[in-house]
Amino acid sequence: MIRKDMVKMNFRYDIGILRAIAVLVVIFFHYQIPLFQGGFVGVDVFFVISGFLMTSIILKGFLHKSFSLNEFYNRRFVRIAPALIGMTLCILILTYFIYFPIDFKQVSLYCFYSTLFLSNYYYLFNSGYFDPSSQSNILLHTWSLSVEWQFYIIYPLFLLFVKNIYTKRRKKFNNIFLVLALLSFLLMIVFNNFLPSSFSKISFFSFTHRAWEMMVGGMAFLYKDFFDNKISNVLKRILNLLALIFIGFSVVYFNEKDIWPSSFTLIPVLSSFVIIATHQEFGFYKNSIVQYIGNISYSWYLWHWPIYVISKYFDFKGVWVTVFLIVLSFLLSSLSYEFIEKRSKNIKTKTLIRATFILIFASVIGSFFSINKKMFSKEAIDVTEFKSNYEQTRKKQFNSGVCHNVTKIKYKQCLCLNTKKKNILLLGDSHAGQFSLSLRTKLDSTKFNFMEHTVVGSFPLINAKGEQNSTRQFKSLMDKFITGNKNNINLILLSCNWMNYPTSGGYKSNRELGEAINATIKMFEKLGIRVLVIGQGEEYNIEYPRVLAFNFQGNRRKNYVNRESAELNNDLKKIIPSKNYFNIFLSSEIQHYDSKNKVPYMFDDDHMTLYGANQIVDLFLKKKIF
Repeated sequence: MIRKDMVKMNFRYDIGILRAIAVLVVIFFHYQIPLFQGGFVGVDVFFVISGFLMTSIILKGFLHKSFSLNEFYNRRFVRIAPALIGMTLCILILTYFIYFPIDFKQVSLYCFYSTLFLSNYYYLFNSGYFDPSSQSNILLHTWSLSVEWQFYIIYPLFLLFVKNIYTKRRKKFNNIFLVLALLSFLLMIVFNNFLPSSFSKISFFSFTHRAWEMMVGGMAFLYKDFFDNKISNVLKRILNLLALIFIGFSVVYFNEKDIWPSSFTLIPVLSSFVIIATHQEFGFYKNSIVQYIGNISYSWYLWHWPIYVISKYFDFKGVWVTVFLIVLSFLLSSLSYEFIEKRSKNIKTKTLIRATFILIFASVIGSFFSINKKMFSKEAIDVTEFKSNYEQTRKKQFNSGVCHNVTKIKYKQCLCLNTKKKNILLLGDSHAGQFSLSLRTKLDSTKFNFMEHTVVGSFPLINAKGEQNSTRQFKSLMDKFITGNKNNINLILLSCNWMNYPTSGGYKSNRELGEAINATIKMFEKLGIRVLVIGQGEEYNIEYPRVLAFNFQGNRRKNYVNRESAELNNDLKKIIPSKNYFNIFLSSEIQHYDSKNKVPYMFDDDHMTLYGANQIVDLFLKKKIF
């Protein structure tokens, strides 16, 4: 993230400890260390430091009449690019040998955008930072470097535009600066609170919505005289320590469910501002280990995430794996710091530009061609590429946009009763939606009328918590449609990824979830409607096609099944009456791979393909549950 300052100034131990804190909390957050669920605020701390340093460099250059825009860009590039290029090149080479071709192509694409400092906008239009899919993005963390680089490009141009105001009318300059920072902050607030929820992604990734954080850092320089002359040393020391406490509070209190950045982001941002502005250097600030961590913070930030993602790619996990990864990333960052960062001043800009273009060219080639396919078996390559060719079939399978994941309930299209047939209603999330096409095609249409409404973000339970629109739809169905048509609904199928309960359901334990399911069953049975809960399916730690691919490559070290999903299924079988629970977990009657058509029974880590869903519905018919 932040490099050491490049102008002559007294060494700042307070900035060193801020760097150390920021990188440690980010690493612990990414490595899922308990109590660091809000560690992503470390990036906000980095932004504040960056804004302070860049403002200091530029405005001091104005005062000394020594500022050169070309030199500024050149020195920034020479400080940022070498370590980034070194890390990216290593990752590109390593994944060439160990990643399957389709995954290596994606890594190459990430390298391309990261090297161009455009990764933040690429990720903006493809996935959210906290999305599960992003956790396999080996260069996800480079979004913040792209934001910083865009700041480095635009910020000095703005300051040059108001240079005369700064040198002649300082108060007016400060007011203009404050107004611009406030506009950036308000832009973020508007996108988060007054526009559809999807717009919050723009606030997270966009330079314009993050600029206020770096400008707050600039204010620490602009108001330096105020803090030096108007605030007593005792008060400054108290404020400094309180700011540290507030950063710690942010790390412990906030989590991935919070919209970020938001007005709450002011807490770590203003705390960082206070620490820099009060410029206190306690004895523990000068600890050599802490300062060394601050020195290598940029390289450590670069290296910690890729090796974590690689470990997840192969499903290496556990306490000792985490310890090993932290130590390994520390060693790699130390090497990067000693052999790249420290020597970056000696690298000629032309040489660095050439290296950048070579990396970009290699990334383009890698992203378009399966250049490493000779290292893997054809079967492994075919199965890993299955998902990329499955999207259109998936939409038909789930009835997407018709009866699955819609913003409004479609009564006439999806919930049309037929009093001359047995009416079967499917409710749930995407784990219910995966059975849609199979039920529509395999049920005897002369006897059964199939209805469905499936939407992600909530459980099909009474009083279930979750995404607001989803819970509202389920509540409306239960209060109006089901209650009003109880005499004509013969069977309700409830299916869901019950594993979601810690985040979307609000249930504290498997037992509490099971009791909530039982309460829903009893409510429907009181209405005279039979209920069948399709049990928790197996969830894999990695995508199932990759599990198969590893098997084809001869790696059969384990089955990769998520332990928590097995425990949940066992608990639900004990809690929910057997007549209401249909167990599908690792059913011996389900074939996991169609070798003839090269189709796995799952296309990701927990959703069935049509091949898998058809087999489950065949089991329903075989056991005559209808």
